[in-house]
Amino acid sequence: MSVLPELIMRVGSLLIVGTIALTTKAAGQAVPPGGEGVDGHGFVPAPMDGSLRAPLVVHRIGGWSPQTAFGAGLFEYADAPLMWCARSDDELGCIDEEALLDNIFALNTSGGYALNEHLRFFGSVPLYLTSRSDHSPGGAGIGDVRVGAQAALFRDGPIHVGIAPWLDLPTGDEARFQGVSGLAAGALVAAAVDVGPLTVSSDLGSQFSPENQFDPNGDDRLLAGLGLGYAPTHTWGVTVESRVTPRFLSAPAPGTGAPSELFYTFRYRLKHGLQAHIGASNALSQGPGAARMRVFFGLGWAQDSTIDLDGDGLVHDQDGCPRTAEIFNGWEDEDGCPEDPVTFDVEVSSAGRPVEGALLQVVGAVPNRASGSYVGTPGTELQVTARYGDCQVGSVKATVTPGMPPVPVELMAEHGTLRIQVTGTTGEPIPSALIAWVHTGTDSDCHPDEDATLDDSGQLTTIVGATDQTFVISAAGLGPRVMTAPVRFLQTVDIEAVLEPPLTRVRSTGIELADTLWFHYNSATIEPDAHRMVEEVAAVMLSQPELGTITIVGHTDDLGTPETNMALSTMRAEAVRARLVEHGVPIERLQTVGRGATEPASTNRSRRGRAQNRRVEFLTAPADGS
Repeated sequence: MSVLPELIMRVGSLLIVGTIALTTKAAGQAVPPGGEGVDGHGFVPAPMDGSLRAPLVVHRIGGWSPQTAFGAGLFEYADAPLMWCARSDDELGCIDEEALLDNIFALNTSGGYALNEHLRFFGSVPLYLTSRSDHSPGGAGIGDVRVGAQAALFRDGPIHVGIAPWLDLPTGDEARFQGVSGLAAGALVAAAVDVGPLTVSSDLGSQFSPENQFDPNGDDRLLAGLGLGYAPTHTWGVTVESRVTPRFLSAPAPGTGAPSELFYTFRYRLKHGLQAHIGASNALSQGPGAARMRVFFGLGWAQDSTIDLDGDGLVHDQDGCPRTAEIFNGWEDEDGCPEDPVTFDVEVSSAGRPVEGALLQVVGAVPNRASGSYVGTPGTELQVTARYGDCQVGSVKATVTPGMPPVPVELMAEHGTLRIQVTGTTGEPIPSALIAWVHTGTDSDCHPDEDATLDDSGQLTTIVGATDQTFVISAAGLGPRVMTAPVRFLQTVDIEAVLEPPLTRVRSTGIELADTLWFHYNSATIEPDAHRMVEEVAAVMLSQPELGTITIVGHTDDLGTPETNMALSTMRAEAVRARLVEHGVPIERLQTVGRGATEPASTNRSRRGRAQNRRVEFLTAPADGS
């Protein structure tokens, strides 16, 4: 037993005694030797609830399971619980002390039943196997029977508050100082707090007893108790507690004013709801019922509960939160209490440097309002994936735990293999063709930095980031092409490109087309045969960024109203721009304008002339000519 709990209980008891002494009232007292209404035993165990850290004599209300019975039997030896000072001196104190009740060996029995989680009834009676007295025959007998109830008024998690009234039936032998002369009663208020493996219990009340030969006005007392219980495992526990019973007198006889005892109890859990109890006590201050020394041992029993109030499959006495269902997620499921949500962060880094703006996917948690923060349930397995740029990916597994640190995710660039084969229209390889990489994303680690040249067989095999790779293929005397290869992690992608004679020419005013860019009649839909021309324009723009912004100008013939022609020419320019953007041209490098039939390139009097007027131009100069 640690010294600290005993010290706490001793100090607490002395404080209670000192405080109560200031509030008692005056009354006379006679002290003749004889029985007639005095119960000198002073030991009444509180109803047990099956907890290994519940106090022995201090009431702990609210810790029981509904619809369960309980019982206990404690053998006890008590040394001098009731002494009488036959002769005293003002300076020397008591100089002739006689035993009114001594050398008790008794069996203290108790039991009861809990109707529900708020109310239970109890009863107790001591069976005296033997006792000794200097003024009575002594011997065996039965003590006063106590019947009462405990009512839980407030239960909120680890906090329990309630009341306990009782009646004492005068069944004990008055002549042997083993019972009172008439009906007695008492009540108290009790509170307990569970903190981890610790329980702090306290109670405060009164005991009202009828008159006796010592106290013609009645032996009324105040009851105060304080207990500390500790159960580090489900197998054993210890308690240290004090019980103080000061009398409602301002000048009691010496040694009878505020008797108090300090109790030490060890409990060990057996099978089938049984507990083994062993303990001892000693008097902190003298008075009736405060034995100089007690030792006790015995068994307690609490019926296993079959009630499950919250429907989580855990019966009441095994459920730490009997009114709130457990969430079974592999994290402390046995305690019966749902876990509080855990908020955690995800920290993304690359080569040891923090990365902001990564795209996160967290399986097993939900996003919190704060960016980068998530909420999960303890015990849940997490799969956190971070993506940044075009090919940097990081993934990690973690388990949600209370107070967990941020989940670290380290990014790594994923790569694949790209094989390019370039030929002419007749299938001949084109050696020394140039591959110019187009960086469509923001992550330079995912795209090659330098242009590449094909080998003599017109091939290139290279390792690139696992993302969509856009590149321009060009060769002297042939039209360039822009292509996109969907490269995936650890996979090889084969691209075959055919270079044809050029369809465009770069002029100082813009990009000139070798033929008309055809549309469906009276529509903004580009003819399939014209797609190759649009692709070449995109390749030229991507390979020659110095061209800057290109204005796409749409024109029509003079058939139709001016308003219709103006709208149609604008729609055609926008359709071409959309196609160029699909090929990787940044939209900010493209402008559109419609001219309708206001700027014909040929006569509108012939079919051929009108066909030439239905055209699109790519100009480097602003569309308004300024």
